[in-house]
Amino acid sequence: MESVEQATSINIAILPSSGVSELAIALSQKVGQNFPTEFTLNHERYMPHVTIYQAHFPLKNIPLLVNELKGITSATEPFRINMEEFTISYDTFIFWICERSQALQSLHEEVVGRTNPLREGSILPHLTQVTGLTEDDKIDMQRYGALGIGPGFRPHLTISRFSDFNDANAAINSLKEVNNKAIFEVKELILGYLGQSGTVNGVIETFKLRE
Repeated sequence: MESVEQATSINIAILPSSGVSELAIALSQKVGQNFPTEFTLNHERYMPHVTIYQAHFPLKNIPLLVNELKGITSATEPFRINMEEFTISYDTFIFWICERSQALQSLHEEVVGRTNPLREGSILPHLTQVTGLTEDDKIDMQRYGALGIGPGFRPHLTISRFSDFNDANAAINSLKEVNNKAIFEVKELILGYLGQSGTVNGVIETFKLRE
């Protein structure tokens, strides 16, 4: 397994439309004004996104990772994502859930299948701080170095993470009046730097889907 200095945490993700991004940022700001949180979404350091796969990769394998993503996206047609309800996950995260369509599930499985071997057994360092893990989650960590893989894939956009899990119920109740239904078209995939709590804090490369 590679040492920390020789590897980096990567988020392979979808960036939503500007309308969905702006709403997610506004909701993150609203939650942060009322409760202590670990981050607030913005356009630079904490970018709204839907994760396809995040993992810790040896630096020497990044060019191989890029090549795999080019191959996947060149054969993937654009599709739509339907946004659904808000939920609390892993005790402290507030997720905006996406419909797990066949197109989204297939993209996830293709990306994981072709890029998981490139991590060479590394596990995301920040997962040691996540609570509320199930036995299936622990198995995913060992097999894929990440959570929510394959049948357990639960696509979502993270709105925020609470500093105190006791605030979760009150925070989710504060979003009851928000219209959580939205649709956007996916036309590209990004390779991004993985920040704290699973955030994206920069784009390394963008891959257009097949037109």
